[in-house]
Amino acid sequence: MLPKAEAEQEGEQIPPELKTELEDIDEDVRAETVFGITDLDAVRRAREMKRRWDAAGYAPGALSPPWWPEAENKWVHAKGAEYIEAPQLFTTAAAAEEECRVLERSMPEAYLQLVDRYGEADASKAFDNTVPLRAVWTDRDSLLDSLEDSDFLCLMVDGVLKLRRMFIEELREQVKREQ
Repeated sequence: MLPKAEAEQEGEQIPPELKTELEDIDEDVRAETVFGITDLDAVRRAREMKRRWDAAGYAPGALSPPWWPEAENKWVHAKGAEYIEAPQLFTTAAAAEEECRVLERSMPEAYLQLVDRYGEADASKAFDNTVPLRAVWTDRDSLLDSLEDSDFLCLMVDGVLKLRRMFIEELREQVKREQ
């Protein structure tokens, strides 16, 4: 850590490859000293696997039951006393990425609505603290686990509204056919 701290004090920029290497060394030292892990090759393999997952957008635990707050764009039906909110899923990367682009194009309007409602300072603070949108994917088993532990009634899958219980059964049938 010393070279990084010295470089920051002197105002120097650490090259990205050196920064990654220093972070990896720091993780190795923590794994060994804090957690008592002596198989550092296993730690390095796991770290490399995590990097590949992140690069590919794989996120097995991305959906937090019971309401999936991470699912940014939700389909909403509101008519009188009727109100249904459903997370949206896409079965292709292209469709999910297109939805991200649609959401990103609506950001300026959303920002202006927040400014009108809460003032510029609070709106700017909210947007500055927002994680950038990205399409991620998960495997069917992780999706099934998240669905089974969730409390919402339905979800939108590729533009089709489905009851959560029916979608779970549909996925289980796919698993059976593949076995």
